[in-house]
Amino acid sequence: MLKFNSNGFYIKAIEKGTYGDYDGVEGDSWFQKRANIDLPKDKCNNWVNYYRENIDKNWADSNWCDLIVDKNILCTIVDLCCQYNIVINVYYCLTTKLHPSMCNNLSENICKKQFIGFDYSYAGGDFYSCVFSEIYSGRIKEFSNYKLNRNGLFETESEITSYIEKRKLIAQNDKLRFEQGDMTIYKLWKCDLQSLIDD
Repeated sequence: MLKFNSNGFYIKAIEKGTYGDYDGVEGDSWFQKRANIDLPKDKCNNWVNYYRENIDKNWADSNWCDLIVDKNILCTIVDLCCQYNIVINVYYCLTTKLHPSMCNNLSENICKKQFIGFDYSYAGGDFYSCVFSEIYSGRIKEFSNYKLNRNGLFETESEITSYIEKRKLIAQNDKLRFEQGDMTIYKLWKCDLQSLIDD
């Protein structure tokens, strides 16, 4: 069994028609594309500055996942997106990274949420997902026997660890087909936005 840590929350903007039923971490991470289009310049600049100072740290620390643990900031960001009609999803994430860290009991009290599955992705930046790019997309034929759930994710820890081991074996002799980098497993819950707005 892997040791998962409660690392916090992640927000992405929904890009209709781009990802099908896939509901993992890859996408408009931290709604940066939409922020540049939909937010007033001052609010966009404030958000970008906060993101760079408090979230965007994985590039300098391999034990860090670009997530947020501050409940008040999380709710403020959700309110901002709703105010400017930026359609988002919010995810609660356990990963194998050490930081940031939040108490499991605290996460339980922040919002209602539902478990949706396991993803395998970068811990920051564009949150490139191997599950989406290699399995859901059908690009890597050797993975065609893996079954994803209705969210385009693995349902169990044993399934995703089996995939990762097979991926490593194939990549030893065929690296050019695989994204190489510091990936981590995400155990994901999708948050109910209304419970955050009403908080």
